[in-house]
Amino acid sequence: MKRFILINCIFLMFISISHNTFSYDIKDDEKTLSIVTPIWDDWTNKDETGFYFELINLIYKPLGYKTDISFTPFARAFRLIELKKADLMFSLYSRDENSEVLTSQHPIDAGTVLIIFDNKLSWNGMSSLHKQNVIMPRAYKYHQYITEDFIPMEIKDSEQGMAMFLHGRAPYFVTHYVEMLKLQKEHNIDPTKYRTEVLMQRNLHVGYAKTEKGAKLREIFDKKMSEIIQNGVIEKLYKKWNIKQLVNFQIDTPNSRTVVL
Repeated sequence: MKRFILINCIFLMFISISHNTFSYDIKDDEKTLSIVTPIWDDWTNKDETGFYFELINLIYKPLGYKTDISFTPFARAFRLIELKKADLMFSLYSRDENSEVLTSQHPIDAGTVLIIFDNKLSWNGMSSLHKQNVIMPRAYKYHQYITEDFIPMEIKDSEQGMAMFLHGRAPYFVTHYVEMLKLQKEHNIDPTKYRTEVLMQRNLHVGYAKTEKGAKLREIFDKKMSEIIQNGVIEKLYKKWNIKQLVNFQIDTPNSRTVVL
């Protein structure tokens, strides 16, 4: 009987130690960045290269951070940040402090939005969209920034949007320039039949979970970005990835700096 009790005590001690060790192993690592993002060519490549990833490594790696990257659609990435189940994502419009997520002070992309339409249509800027059906990805929330009175046809993603546009479901299709250019190449879009114009530009930022860790990560990002903007490192990074845009960096000085690449 005593032997049975002893064996049970040892077993319970083992279970207790195993449980404590397991709990320690899965404890959140403050030095691990949980990144959620779609795959965008030259920005967030599947092999974990690209401008955004290199920028994040440049800023956080010297401080001992490592990355844990998960590829997921944009809408799901935003939801994970919103639910505080990941640390950061890319390409969010700037939000105020009352928002459900945090955004960096410094932009990371000029946020060029392109629109495609039949060459037979005239183009007078955003006013051409008056009372028109316009296809756009739901997650990007472009309807909030288009000042004209139009009819948004919100869809799941850019692939679905281009397919609908080519089948004549609406005269206009709008999406981020990276996705537009990729889809035009994939669908072998005839430039003599279709016309592409810049609809708008709104700076895009890094998005962070609204947590203590997220606030700290944002603070680190903006401080380091100020340095690499002023010393020209950011310009070299844009050129390395052949990113040719107009980016207005509002740095924490009385002056702003525009980088033309």
